[in-house]
Amino acid sequence: MRHTLVLTLAICARAYAATNCTGTDTIQCLAVSETTQSGTKQGDYIKTWAQDGIYEVLTEQDSTSGPARKRYDLLQHTWQFDVASGTNFLLSVQAYRTDTGNDGDNFTFSFSTNGGQTWTSMVTVNQAASAQYQYAFPGSASGQLRIRAVDTNRTGGRRNHASLYVDRLYVQLTASTPPPPPPPTSAKRVIGYYTSWSIYGRNYFVGNIPADQVTHINYAFANLQPDGRVVAGDPWADIDKPFGNEPANATFKGNFQQLVMLKSQRPSLKTLISVGGWTWSNHFSDVFANTTARQTFCTSLLDFVNRYGFDGADLDWEFPGSPGEGDNSFRSGGVDGQNFIATMQLCRPAFTQAGKLITVAASCNPQTYENEMNLGGLTPYIDWYNLMNYDLHGSWNSITHHHSQLYRNLADPEASSPLLSRFNGHACVSGYRNSGVSSDKLVLGLPFYGRSYAHVNPAAGGNPAILGLFQTFSGVPPGTWDNSGIRDYEDIIRNLLPLGTRAYDTAAAVPTFTWNLGTLGLGFLSYDDRPSTCNKGAYALNNGLGGLMFWEFSADIENHPESLVRSAYCGVNPTAAGCSSTCP
Repeated sequence: MRHTLVLTLAICARAYAATNCTGTDTIQCLAVSETTQSGTKQGDYIKTWAQDGIYEVLTEQDSTSGPARKRYDLLQHTWQFDVASGTNFLLSVQAYRTDTGNDGDNFTFSFSTNGGQTWTSMVTVNQAASAQYQYAFPGSASGQLRIRAVDTNRTGGRRNHASLYVDRLYVQLTASTPPPPPPPTSAKRVIGYYTSWSIYGRNYFVGNIPADQVTHINYAFANLQPDGRVVAGDPWADIDKPFGNEPANATFKGNFQQLVMLKSQRPSLKTLISVGGWTWSNHFSDVFANTTARQTFCTSLLDFVNRYGFDGADLDWEFPGSPGEGDNSFRSGGVDGQNFIATMQLCRPAFTQAGKLITVAASCNPQTYENEMNLGGLTPYIDWYNLMNYDLHGSWNSITHHHSQLYRNLADPEASSPLLSRFNGHACVSGYRNSGVSSDKLVLGLPFYGRSYAHVNPAAGGNPAILGLFQTFSGVPPGTWDNSGIRDYEDIIRNLLPLGTRAYDTAAAVPTFTWNLGTLGLGFLSYDDRPSTCNKGAYALNNGLGGLMFWEFSADIENHPESLVRSAYCGVNPTAAGCSSTCP
């Protein structure tokens, strides 16, 4: 039987990628020594380059015959490093075994550098255990980074009585150099989507928007016609509905006039018309592929922006190179991406001359942004990307999952998938960066809603283990507005949380919720709350991103301590009035 010890070294910037065991890269040598009760074994690890720009040291095989798992007294791994001032290391160590045995094995994980920095953490390994450490080097440093996992269950200190059994040991080291903080005058963006249908059943109006806590409002949606014209998506809500407070000389009413009036009260506030969305993305591919329709689109879009008082356009094409909703036209193999570039090349000069913005609501699926969008060619014509870090998982999958996780849980069953393991905010940001997009052009998105599951297997998954996570399910419970299982954040806070138990996945940095659905069995909900939103704000600051975006205003809980608009604002503006370093 072959026994595998897996070591993963992740470096979150191309500048830190090592390619061999010599040279001056951050991690200079990947040779590892491993001491067991039978002696010391030396070996280099297989090296591969992952598409998301993460350097991975993967699998070292031991072909020695023996029992189903190896028994260790000491595991020791050492790297040479040479880092610049201000580099941060986030060290995660996880050990797994497939059976629980008679009792858990105690690991003491220890970390040390030549500068004298040390850290120890003892954990008990039954089926999984983990520990994390974060250290920021105050100046340039070089030397050794050593990970030691020492069994603490020895009998009488004798090596041959060691009981440190492992099937897999993961060591993940993430190194990044935080960018310098922006000047005090360059506030981070806080961008919220406002939907035309908010004025109906949701009874949420432009006047309800907390405009002092956002920098941009994206109005959803305008519709794209087959000939390239951009038209109002809901003319009654958008331009016809009288609210009774419009100026006498107003040439249009509806939500658009309410936005114009809101901006007159807050001159720094910007509004953009969002074009397309899930339902109205069916004509993008055909329009952008036709030179006449492209010109019509550019002219019509700028006319729409100017006529209704917007400051720019947000293009929500779902998705280049793939169908999105079933009947959408699309051209795969990078064709849609090239046509996207050609259209933006045509639109950009007139928008720039008019002082108008062009932004893109962008997918976090690597197949889209790496294979279909040609970000290197598109980005010069785009002011920023709103990264849709939500709907990453849902009822279309086979197991329950987070739909807006910031990081990957290493115990995720999808962790071995080159594609699915990258369905998280950090991997999305890294992927866009590695494709040449600067950090300040990336705005991290989050949802003001959760996705739920029914008939969930009542077991715990993940590390830390959470009830209902990574479990099989059948169907979804009723949602806030329909039978999709989608619950608005306000609905979650007011009506759902009193019925069950909230948990927090510290690895993925998002909460979960479970409750009894009666005849529908155990319910499981993936969502964002105030702590996870604050954490995403801190992530945006620490990584030099352009800010946060959210979908959408009406789902928030207004004038409430748990408000997510407030959390997003304070998350990227911790020194603002009423905020703090710990968010609201």
